[in-house]
Amino acid sequence: MQPRAQVRGPVGYVTWSYYRAASVTNFTVTRSVPHIGDCKCQKCAAGRWLLHATLVLSDAFKLSRKPLLFVVPTNKGDMVWPITDLEIKDRTVTATLGTPQ
Repeated sequence: MQPRAQVRGPVGYVTWSYYRAASVTNFTVTRSVPHIGDCKCQKCAAGRWLLHATLVLSDAFKLSRKPLLFVVPTNKGDMVWPITDLEIKDRTVTATLGTPQ
């Protein structure tokens, strides 16, 4: 896959409803588009959004709930992605994200 966009930052949050399920630091959100020629389908156009981050705090119960969102606070409002798949290993967070909201 070829990276097409990247967002990096010092702090982000995983939320469930209005609860904070986890806090992360040193995150990178990358959008990649698969190499499949000139495909113009909606799935290929949207690409895949991937999250890599370091876990700071978490609540296992809230992380087990659905739907989860990844939130990046900014001066102009929050950037928000739905989380479709989440994995935490040794304080490393890896997630597949949906299209930004």
